Amino acid sequence: KSGDTETDVDPSDAEHSSRAPSPSSKSSKDSTQHSDSSIASDESTRPNGRKPKKNKRTRDFENTDKSGVYHIMIRVIEGRDLAGVNLRVKASVDGQSESTRVSSEKDPRWRQNLSFTMNRSMEKVSDTVLELKLFAENRIARDKLHGEWTCFLGSILHQPDRAIISKWVALRRPKDEVGNESENVGFLRVSIAIYGNTETPPPMADNEGDELFSGAQLLQFTLMLRLFRLHAITLKLREPWKSKKKTPYFSIRVTVGDASAESDIQSIDYVKGEYIVALDQEITLPIMWPTVINSIQFALILSKGKKPRRIVARSSILLSSIYVAGDEGFLPTFGPSFVNFYGPQTIPRLKLRRQKHPSKDFDEHRFYCRLLVSVECFDTPSDEPTVGTISRDSDVYAKQFEQSYKYALCCSFFDCSSIDPQFASSTISFLVSIGHYGSSDADDVVESSSTLPITPYPDGAKYFSLPWGNYKPVTYVDCLFDKSAFRIERIN
Repeated sequence: KSGDTETDVDPSDAEHSSRAPSPSSKSSKDSTQHSDSSIASDESTRPNGRKPKKNKRTRDFENTDKSGVYHIMIRVIEGRDLAGVNLRVKASVDGQSESTRVSSEKDPRWRQNLSFTMNRSMEKVSDTVLELKLFAENRIARDKLHGEWTCFLGSILHQPDRAIISKWVALRRPKDEVGNESENVGFLRVSIAIYGNTETPPPMADNEGDELFSGAQLLQFTLMLRLFRLHAITLKLREPWKSKKKTPYFSIRVTVGDASAESDIQSIDYVKGEYIVALDQEITLPIMWPTVINSIQFALILSKGKKPRRIVARSSILLSSIYVAGDEGFLPTFGPSFVNFYGPQTIPRLKLRRQKHPSKDFDEHRFYCRLLVSVECFDTPSDEPTVGTISRDSDVYAKQFEQSYKYALCCSFFDCSSIDPQFASSTISFLVSIGHYGSSDADDVVESSSTLPITPYPDGAKYFSLPWGNYKPVTYVDCLFDKSAFRIERIN
């Protein structure tokens, strides 16, 4: 999608010239239910009231989508039940190759280290294939391939300390030879470790043992996301081009690691007193499991006429908060529930900061809309991302999660003191908001959601206070709350 750029202004500035793309910003205001469950799981304690001690040798998967330098160390120790003489092992990772010396022993012992370096994110490292090939050296003709073993580096990343120490791997017959490709043609004892620039590799001890490591535990699964409808669309998205009379269109791009897919573009509809964008799309993405991918990323893309498409807001779901690993756990499952989209503020100072520091992430906490979405994972493989239409049964089931009650939030103010003297000559008012109701970011604030502006009065000391006296201001905000009965039923 070379035409997509991330905007650092509000959608109403779409008429201005396009800017240089800025990096993705972290959404610090994700207020969906999955974040609460993640915090709760992190704060779990033992029965005696003490927090569980972390294993110092355990490395958590954090910021796996950030690029970094990773080192892959492979120690080839020895071989067993190998055919041929003058054998050497060739290791290949991401287009790089290294070979051991030639051994003429019947059961060769190399005990040699091979090192590789990769500058990319852990998510991409996880999807990289490691190959070990056994060759018989021939000084006259071409070296003969006797066996090979492959695995994804993700299967190493999910081992303790991101390493396997002194384990046997089974070599299979080369594909170009006649016979069963899955037939074992010998074994190699190896140690493999992956570590970053600021980390040290574990001790590569040549311990004796018969433990076999296959690397086959990394499986290809399918992640299914159902994008239902966009709700609570702010005025900036609904009517920024009212004078131009050009209809804006929206789509959602979903990214999981290297896999990405985008829904069809849809316009805004007015249904039962509410502005919505009916996406009704079902997206499937391939994912290797277990995974080190940090989150599911959503991007709200705006299209209008011949202007370049722009990313106006983002959202995400933390993967670690919607699945539990292990035999008694479950695959990623979420919703149907809402995720909030936040974008950049319309503050000129923030725009200047983005231009001066294009590589720095800034908090984006202007609310734009929210999306009803569900996530499921299946243990069936898929090769390519697909985009289809949601079934009628799924759509009917999701509509019960869109029901809401009307409420009014009332707030009484009693006192405001210790005001800094720098605000002595300014009028001060308080704005009350809950969610996107009553918020200044919604641009449809009613006067009842804010107090009247008033000039501070000196309190006889160093600071100032607001002279409310016996007339205390009261604000109220009309808002909607989702009906939670169906979610509670699903949890139970």
